Amino acid sequence: MKSSTTQTLIFTVFLLLIPTSFAAPPKLKDSFTQCVTVFKPSVPIQNFTYTQQNPNFLTILNNYVRNLRYFNGTTRKPVAIVAAAHFTHIQATINCAKKLGLQLRIRSGGHDYDGMSYLSTVDFVVLDMFNLRAIEIDPKLDTAWVQSGATLGEIYYNVANKSNNLRGFPAGICPGLGAGGHFSGGGYGNMMRKYGLSIDNIIDAKIVDANARVLDRSSMGEDLFWALRGGGAASFCVVLAWKIKLVPVPEKVTVFNVETIGNRGVIPTDLAAKWQEIADKIDNDLFVRLTLSSSNKTVKASFMGMYLGNSEKLLEIMNAKFPELGLNKTECIEMKWIDSVLFWLSISPGTSPTSVMLNRIPQKQIYLKRKSDYVQKPISKPGLESIFKILSENENVSMAWNPYGGRMSEIPATETAFPHRAGNMFKIQYSSNWFVPGEEAASDCLSQTERVFEAMSPYVSKNPREAFLNYRDIDIGKNLNSTYEEGKVYGVKYFKNNFERLVQVKTRVDPDNFFRYEQSIPVHVSRIVFFEEKNRKPVYVTFVVVGIDDRHLPSGSFCSLKTIWSNHYLEVVSVELMEPPEDGKVNFAKELYGESLQISKLSNKDHGLENLDDSFYGSSDEDYSEARVLDNENEQRRVKFHSAGYRDGIVAGKDAIAQEGYNFGYKESVLDGYKFGIVRGVSSALAFLPVEFREKLIDEQETREKFQKLHSSVHALSTEVAMKRFYETLTTKQGEEKSGEEGPDSCSVSGSCSGVNVTADLGSYVTELSSLLDKSPTIEVKFDT
Repeated sequence: MKSSTTQTLIFTVFLLLIPTSFAAPPKLKDSFTQCVTVFKPSVPIQNFTYTQQNPNFLTILNNYVRNLRYFNGTTRKPVAIVAAAHFTHIQATINCAKKLGLQLRIRSGGHDYDGMSYLSTVDFVVLDMFNLRAIEIDPKLDTAWVQSGATLGEIYYNVANKSNNLRGFPAGICPGLGAGGHFSGGGYGNMMRKYGLSIDNIIDAKIVDANARVLDRSSMGEDLFWALRGGGAASFCVVLAWKIKLVPVPEKVTVFNVETIGNRGVIPTDLAAKWQEIADKIDNDLFVRLTLSSSNKTVKASFMGMYLGNSEKLLEIMNAKFPELGLNKTECIEMKWIDSVLFWLSISPGTSPTSVMLNRIPQKQIYLKRKSDYVQKPISKPGLESIFKILSENENVSMAWNPYGGRMSEIPATETAFPHRAGNMFKIQYSSNWFVPGEEAASDCLSQTERVFEAMSPYVSKNPREAFLNYRDIDIGKNLNSTYEEGKVYGVKYFKNNFERLVQVKTRVDPDNFFRYEQSIPVHVSRIVFFEEKNRKPVYVTFVVVGIDDRHLPSGSFCSLKTIWSNHYLEVVSVELMEPPEDGKVNFAKELYGESLQISKLSNKDHGLENLDDSFYGSSDEDYSEARVLDNENEQRRVKFHSAGYRDGIVAGKDAIAQEGYNFGYKESVLDGYKFGIVRGVSSALAFLPVEFREKLIDEQETREKFQKLHSSVHALSTEVAMKRFYETLTTKQGEEKSGEEGPDSCSVSGSCSGVNVTADLGSYVTELSSLLDKSPTIEVKFDT
C-alpha cells in the first residue's frame, strides 16, 4: 500500500450559552419505536423491537451478553433493541437512530470481551443480528453466503453436512461466535497456518452503509471491502452477509492435548523454549497451542494441537521437530474435522453429537477479562523462568500462546486491514475468569491480569505494543470525544500502519461518524461543539472534511455540503469525499483536464505568452497524450500545468475531487487551490448557521457582515476568473524570479506562514479570513497533519 499524508481542517467552536430547548427530548423510546414503524419496513418491525417496558427486553439483552461484568443493575441499558429479521429493519434502525441522535451498537454473537457491542455511556440502540443467520452453500463452487447472525457452530455444521465432511472454513474454535464481528476483526483459528484467517477467505460482502444503502463488494468499492476485512466492520457499516470460500479438509484430522508439570522428564520451561523454536516453522498443516496456567504455585504447560492428516504422519513430524514433548500414539486421536470442533471445547470424543455446537445460549455465564500481545523474538530461558514465576504468583491468570508462521507469513500486512502477519512468532491471549459478583473479586482478578500483562512488557512487541482487535481491551485506549488523536492511541496498536488508511476510508464512507463507539475508527473531521447551558453536555456537529494526499494531489475536497437542523441535534454541514466510479476514472480525468487545458490555451492567447507548444493544447483528447501530460521535465508544459493544477485545486475547493495522477508533482499549485477551498468551506459553514448562533459566535455586527461578504465573494468567483487570476500572478512571479525579486510571503488561515505560495489576488481571501478569525475568539481553525 502506498503511504500518504492526510491534512485535515479542524474547525472548533466553543459556545457556552445555548437555550435549554436543546436538551434531549423526553420519551426517546416512544420516538424511536414510532419512527421505525413509520419507516414501514418490508416486514413489520413491531414484533422485533424491544424497549425496556417489554417483558422480554432483559432476556433478549442478556441472551448475548458473554461477560457478566457488563450486565448488572447499574449498567446503562439501550433505549431499544431491534432484533432485525429483514434488511429493511436495519435501514429503519439506521435512519431513526440518526434522526434522534442515538448511537448504534451492532451485535452478532456477543463475544465482545469488553461489551462494546451492547454498551454505551450515551443513549443508544442495539441492533441485534441473531435473527439474520441464513447459510446458503454452493457445493459446486465451494462458496457460501452466511448472514452476520450465523454462529461459527452453525456454519461448521452446515458446511460439513453439505460437503460430506470434506470442506471446512478457517475461523475460531468457539462455536458461539457470530460471523458478523468475528470475521470483520480477522477471524483467528486453528487452521490459520494452513489457510490464513477468515478474512483471507472472504470474497464478497453485503452491507448497509451510513446512508442506509444496501451495497456489495462491487458497489461499495475495494477500499471499503479492504477495511471490512480486519478493520472492524462496526466502524463503517452493518454487515448483512459474507461470501466465504470453503477450504478442503481431509477425511481424518488428528488432535492431541498433552499437559505437563515436569512429569515427562523435561521441565516445563525447557518445553516452552523448544516450542518457541518450532511452533511457527513446523509443517503448515500442524497447529500447536501452548497454554500456561498455575495452581498451588505450580505452572502447568499444556500443548494442544491439530494436524490436518493422520496420526502416523503427525508422529513423524513431532518426533523430528519436537521430540522433547514425547508425544505418543495413544495421545493422538483421529476424527472428522467437524468432530475436532468439540475436542477444542474439551468435550470428550463420542460423548456428544456434533449438533451440540448449534446451541446459541451458553449454559453458564462468567465474569472475565482478556488482553493480547504479540511476540516477535524468542524469549530467553531466564525470561521464561520469570514468566513462570509471575504466573505462580497470580493464579487466576492463564496465557494461551498461539503460533503464527505458515500462510500467515505469506500474506502481506497490507493485503487486508489485519496487519499482524510476517515477523510475529505467536500471539498471546491473557485470560482471567471469576464466578462471583462484587467489586472485591473483580478488583483482585483485574489486578492479577494487569500484573502479568506488565511483567510481559520486555518480551512482546514494542512501538507500538500490538493488540488483536477481536480480543477487545478497553485498557489500551478509548475514544471519549470522537477525536482522531484519541483514536490513534488504540488504533495503531490494533492496526499498525494500516490505521491511517482505515481513517481515510472511514472519513470517505461515514464522514458524519455515525458508526462510532469507544474503540471505533475515527474520522479526520471538523466539528462545532455546543455546550448545553445547564449540564454542559456537548452536542457534536460534523461539518467539514478536507484531505490532501502529498503524493497524488489532491485526494480529498470540500463537496456535498448539506444542512440539517432539528430539535436538540444540529449537524450543520457534512462532507463526503467523493471520487468517480472505478470504470469512469480515466474518462473523468480526461474530461477534467481537457477543460483545464482549454482554459490554459485561452489564457495563453489573452496574455500573449510566446513559444509555447500549442499542438500540445489541442481542442480534443486526440491532441495530447497522457505520457506528454505527465512529462514534468518539459519546463513549458510545467508552467501550463501549474495553471491546470491550480484549476483543479479550485474545483477541489468547490465542486468535486480532482483525478489523481494527472497533476502529479505540482503540489504548490494544488495547495493554493486547497487553501482557497478552505476559505469556501469555513465561510460556508458560518453562513449556514442559524442567525441566533452566528450572533453568539461573532459579537460584532460588522464582523458578521464581513464573513457574509467573504462567503458571497468566494462563491461568486468562477473557475475561469480564478484560473485567469492565478495565471497572471504566475507569470508575474516568473518575471520577478528572473529579475531576482521576491514576491510577498503567504500565510495560512491560522495566521502562520507555511511556505506555500498563495497568489496576491486569490490569497487576499485567505488573508481576509485570517483577519476575521482573529476578531472571533470563539472560533478556532487549525491544520492537523
